[in-house]
Amino acid sequence: MATLELGDPLAHRALDALVRAESAVRRELQAELGREGVSVPGFSLLVVLVDGDRRRWRIWLIPLLVALWANLHGAFLVGLVLFALVAVGGALDARLGRRAESFPGRFLLLGLALPAMLVTPLATGIFDYLGALRGNPLLPELTFEWDPTWEHPALLLAIAALVGFAAYLLRRLPPPRPLEPVLVTAGFCALALTATRHLIWLGPVAFYLLRRIGPPGRIAVSRRWSLPALGGSAVLVSVWLAALAPAPNERKLATTLVEQVRRHPVDGRLAAPAGTGSLLLWRAPGQAVTIDGRFENYPAEELRAAYDLLRGERLELLRPWGIAGVITSHERAVEPLSRRGFRVERRSEGSLLLTRP
Repeated sequence: MATLELGDPLAHRALDALVRAESAVRRELQAELGREGVSVPGFSLLVVLVDGDRRRWRIWLIPLLVALWANLHGAFLVGLVLFALVAVGGALDARLGRRAESFPGRFLLLGLALPAMLVTPLATGIFDYLGALRGNPLLPELTFEWDPTWEHPALLLAIAALVGFAAYLLRRLPPPRPLEPVLVTAGFCALALTATRHLIWLGPVAFYLLRRIGPPGRIAVSRRWSLPALGGSAVLVSVWLAALAPAPNERKLATTLVEQVRRHPVDGRLAAPAGTGSLLLWRAPGQAVTIDGRFENYPAEELRAAYDLLRGERLELLRPWGIAGVITSHERAVEPLSRRGFRVERRSEGSLLLTRP
């Protein structure tokens, strides 16, 4: 079987064609909404559906939700983790007599949800996709969201807050207290410790805890306090819309340089950081780039080489990769690239655009 090596121009031409084709589909189907935007609503909906003891019919919607979610974003696995923890915890509570009513069909539905995730164009190849993403050792170096949470002590406060909230609700319950919410809380606290990107699930989990073991009755808020708070919020939103919106892009995206490339494309491949490459997919889909934010498409060696180029290293790859332009924030790259015929065309937002005539 033929293989394509790191410096093989054919590999990069093939990747360019795939990127441009997918970019066109993305613009038509997704507009400005990233696929990641469906995962938090999907997870929040699952939090409501797993509560099968209130309205049992709703739990049968879970396989349909998993099938849809799996077609949009890989975080559907987090939803399966929640469902599995709820099913196991509920079964333990029923066995120990800590729950008067339980819905044993959860395990049947879990069995249906597992094949539902295969109803995607990738079919069983979805496991290869997820394995390529999770098995890349460079991800914590390239993006903050894959950093282990324990390396950022301030972020541990979010986990501590969830633990405190769960403990407060459990303490208000009369014994025997259920194991299911304890299992769900422990599981998602452990998951949140593995990467900062998993902190987003803690909010919906807190809502699950409130529904599952919160005090019965309605939450009543005095109008004396709620109306001024609502009015103040409306004023602040209006001020933001009038004076501050829209929120500016991060400087590291080099938005100004991307707009220049959109107006005057580089005749060849453009070396740029992954975030800038992703922005170029939207703003200049016809411009070939070295990498973008879809890290699963690139082996670790290629990602490392692409970032070495931005530092003025591994310049022997310029020719086989067909590099005709570079967007970088590293000043030290200017001199070695200048010796290869590149010149600084523009500086903006702490980054430089270098092109070769």
